[in-house]
Amino acid sequence: VLCERAFSSSGETCALRHSRILPDLLGKLQVFKYIYKGERLDFAADWIATEADYGIEGDVTQSAVEELLSSGKIEELAELLSNITCP
Repeated sequence: VLCERAFSSSGETCALRHSRILPDLLGKLQVFKYIYKGERLDFAADWIATEADYGIEGDVTQSAVEELLSSGKIEELAELLSNITCP
C-alpha cells in the first residue's frame, strides 16, 4: 500500500524518544520525502526527438536534424528539408 511505504521509514527519520517533531508535521515530512524520492531525474529526456520535431509544416528543429544525422537517415532529412517553404 502506498501510504504504508511512505511511512515505513519514519523510524529511520526520527526515534520517538529523541523526536521533538509533532506527529502531524512528521507525517507531512514523510509524505514530502516519499514524493521527493519518487521523482527521478531524466537527463536524456531531450535527447529523443518528439513527433512535433518531424512535422512537415514549419521549421525542422535542431534535435530532429541531429537525430537524423546521427542515425544515418540522410534521405529522410533531405525530404524534410525539401518540404520547407521559404517566406
